[in-house]
Amino acid sequence: MNVSPASLSKSNPTRVAASEVESLPLMTRQQLVPFLNAQGIPITKSVLNKLSAPKINRGPPIASWWGKRPLYTPSEALDWARSMLSDRPSDLPLIEDGTD
Repeated sequence: MNVSPASLSKSNPTRVAASEVESLPLMTRQQLVPFLNAQGIPITKSVLNKLSAPKINRGPPIASWWGKRPLYTPSEALDWARSMLSDRPSDLPLIEDGTD
């Protein structure tokens, strides 16, 4: 199955096998959003842009640059997105159960 970044649109999400992720070309941030959504990561363009802002600096690792535009390796971006998953909301404090 050949998967191109253009085929990963909101109307046609395609789940990509791990072996095929390695062979995908570099992607822009806009191309990463539908790719990550198709892999089950619920991220939006605005959240990815915010996390990738220089002041926040918590976005996916940049593989290279095309002029001023950062390019990302799909496999590294997917690994980054999976590392951002947690078992509880990050804005809630940890509640102690009181048993010591």
